[in-house]
Amino acid sequence: MIKLFSETYPTMRLVWDATTIDAMMKDPLAYYWKYVLGYRQRVQSIDLEWGTAWDKAVEFYHATRRGYDRKEALLLTIEKAIARAEETNLDELAAEAPKAKANKKNLSTLIRSIVWYDREWGDYPFYEPLPSINTVLFDELFTLPTGEPITVVANFDQLARSKETDKMVVIERKSTVNTISTFYWQQYDPSTQINTYDWMAHRHFATEGVWVEACQTAVGFSRFSYHECWRTQDQRDHWERVMKFWINLSFELAKQETWSDAMNLGTQKWENAIRNIERRPPGIWDNLLRAEFEKQPVWNPMHIN
Repeated sequence: MIKLFSETYPTMRLVWDATTIDAMMKDPLAYYWKYVLGYRQRVQSIDLEWGTAWDKAVEFYHATRRGYDRKEALLLTIEKAIARAEETNLDELAAEAPKAKANKKNLSTLIRSIVWYDREWGDYPFYEPLPSINTVLFDELFTLPTGEPITVVANFDQLARSKETDKMVVIERKSTVNTISTFYWQQYDPSTQINTYDWMAHRHFATEGVWVEACQTAVGFSRFSYHECWRTQDQRDHWERVMKFWINLSFELAKQETWSDAMNLGTQKWENAIRNIERRPPGIWDNLLRAEFEKQPVWNPMHIN
């Protein structure tokens, strides 16, 4: 069994993924509060829930197309999406979200996006999903001086085969209310998530890059596009060194118990709750954390559904 935390230094994580690595790189103190102590927002994010529902719907659609005709697959996918939305209270989350997202990310826009996705790419998908391959991968990155291994986990949406090159690629699905433009795609080159997924999948399956499949939702339409993110072996080797650097830094902070000295205000927005705590005297941080957040089970990428 892979342990989540070190026995020698209890605030040192042994299991990492793109989410925790990215948080550590942006602000080690905020990472510590969220991914070591377990402080999380009380209300689920509509972006996270809608995005997960969208990913599951598209994955189900492609899987169902192998056993049913196109119309039947579409209807079954819509039924599946509605059932999930009811279980996760999607519309209730949307009602609590800011207006700019509430009317763009809800059950209605989810169903519309499924229908329009089928209309746009149902006849000519640009990849062939490979459903039988496990998309939760992990590898040992290095061993701490304590003798405990560091494990990196990658949980991506789909492995597929490119219909143009016949090579395996990683499919990562995204949803946004912003315009899908050149500026939008820049966030993935470079990207902690894309770099980690490419590094891991290439080690296991010799994949050739990550394809980001994006769905833009607006009040009156849904729009789709995709972007190919390529990485060379030199870039993969460099990313491996970057991961080791930041995880080793967390080891030093855990060993010396100096997390509070590692905050990075430059990465926090003014309206961000974490920044509003960090700008206050450290002596009241604990009280502010308890007031703003709630303790939840610590994020473990090995236990993702």
